[in-house]
Amino acid sequence: MIWCDAIFKQLLDADLCDRLPHALLFLGQAGLGKRELAQQFSQYLLCGHSRQTKKACGVCEDCRLFSANTHGDYYPIAPENQKTIGIDQIREMKSHAYQTSQRGRKKIFVIVGAEKMTIAASNAALKILEEPPLGCLFILISESKHALSSTILSRCHAYHFFVNDTTQVEQWLSDAVHKQFSKKEIICALQWSQFSPLLAKKWLEENKINFFDGLQGVLNQYFYRKASSYELIKYCQGKALADILFAAYLICYHFLKTHASDGRAIVYSLLSKIIGAQKLLEKHPTLNETLLLEALF
Repeated sequence: MIWCDAIFKQLLDADLCDRLPHALLFLGQAGLGKRELAQQFSQYLLCGHSRQTKKACGVCEDCRLFSANTHGDYYPIAPENQKTIGIDQIREMKSHAYQTSQRGRKKIFVIVGAEKMTIAASNAALKILEEPPLGCLFILISESKHALSSTILSRCHAYHFFVNDTTQVEQWLSDAVHKQFSKKEIICALQWSQFSPLLAKKWLEENKINFFDGLQGVLNQYFYRKASSYELIKYCQGKALADILFAAYLICYHFLKTHASDGRAIVYSLLSKIIGAQKLLEKHPTLNETLLLEALF
């Protein structure tokens, strides 16, 4: 992940100089490799030979345990049922943090979706971040800085993930999908994903970009009342509602930025419905998607 190289180098330098903070915060939108880099750096820290080679060797016992997801000093934490991280999960983390390292090195705790911690969980996490046990590293991963408490933020050293060289990323994405797509398709995928390379790769492999382009055409017709709700619903049938909502949100946002007056009223109305539907789907992932789609359009 070439766009992460600078951050990984900073982390390596901090470790080699024994200046690695006890709590790191990886910030950035989805698809930028925050979790992947956290895993890569965790394996590097737990590997027995990494300081000489500046990377995990991949063959020592620690690396084999890590690759098998059975390393006793690596503790990933994620929202339960994609909803929240509860206080019991943080209490369990705290219990492990105060135990002796199983392999004699660091104990690493990776909190994925840290912004989804409940208030009670966030307060419990803050206590251990304020007085961390010796030999522990906490890596918090979040898509939203504003969803985290200021006290949590103040205890972490933040790293912001973003793409600053689109040419390099275009080449990376082309190689990652084995050059099966044209340059135009690669650029289009990156634009749709808001320059999140891993998300762009996933959508290309799942053939979603053509659907997004088609949806944009139908929606633009819909905004000018040249396409009916029935045509719009028919085009979206059989597609994942989360993908429809994501693409429709971006299309509405782009339309409002580029069109002065015509069609704006209907776009504002739809945008409000999209946001409501996204929140509803997040709380109730088993909702009838067909009915929700009909209500949306």
